[in-house]
Amino acid sequence: MKKILLSLVALFATVSLVSALTYNVTVPAGTNECYIAGEFNGWSQAKMTKVTETTYTITIDDATETSKYKYCSGPSWAFVEQTAGGGDVTDRTYVPEGDIVEKWAAVYDPNAVGSGDIVIKAKKPASWSAMSIHFWGDASSSWPGEAMTQEGDWYVKTFSSVTAISIIFTDGVNPGTRQTENINALTASTCYEVSDDGTTVSYQVVTCPVTGIQSTFDAAVVAANGTISADADFSIINLAGVDVTAQNGSLAAGAYIVKLANGAAQVVTLK
Repeated sequence: MKKILLSLVALFATVSLVSALTYNVTVPAGTNECYIAGEFNGWSQAKMTKVTETTYTITIDDATETSKYKYCSGPSWAFVEQTAGGGDVTDRTYVPEGDIVEKWAAVYDPNAVGSGDIVIKAKKPASWSAMSIHFWGDASSSWPGEAMTQEGDWYVKTFSSVTAISIIFTDGVNPGTRQTENINALTASTCYEVSDDGTTVSYQVVTCPVTGIQSTFDAAVVAANGTISADADFSIINLAGVDVTAQNGSLAAGAYIVKLANGAAQVVTLK
């Protein structure tokens, strides 16, 4: 009889260890998708089920209450959750009443991205003799990054077969000592000019150099009242490198890259 009781206790203990957990999360308005990544799935992003515009759920069979995890708005770490102030979120553990995401590093748009090559080009500050790039997302480097390839006045890094990448530019001679802030979730090739005044390292998006067949920006562009228009086929990319053409008509004030079908691009300011 004792053996039977001990066997039953062992059986119930085993069942309790493998019981599934359901994770519920409330996310910021405007979130298109939500993913969870943790110890229970090898820290790979698993897509959650949408319940309402701001709530998602998923049941994971192999999870325990001590399993660590985080949320992402997209299928890579470029879209990881952040604190309200933009800082890193400590690894979570299970909360029965559900979690709340305060902010995303970037909001994933499944209709605006596709797997391909993302080419990053940058002009270094005059005080730097070289440039490195640290990156994470669909590809990653070890801090303080990798040396970029010099092509004339430009430093270049090509990411193949990716949908999104986040980057930091660093001093190529003393990498990690001088750096830009995070540039999150780029989904398109983008060119930058980096400046260093000795106190702050800053950057701005600039028109990319034309290579190969010469392309001329031969369209007239008008930018006003949330709308960018041109007398040619074009797409609109924001300074984070995200295609926002679908938002044309309700764009916020700021600088955007207008890219023509022939590949020519121009930075315009919407007031």
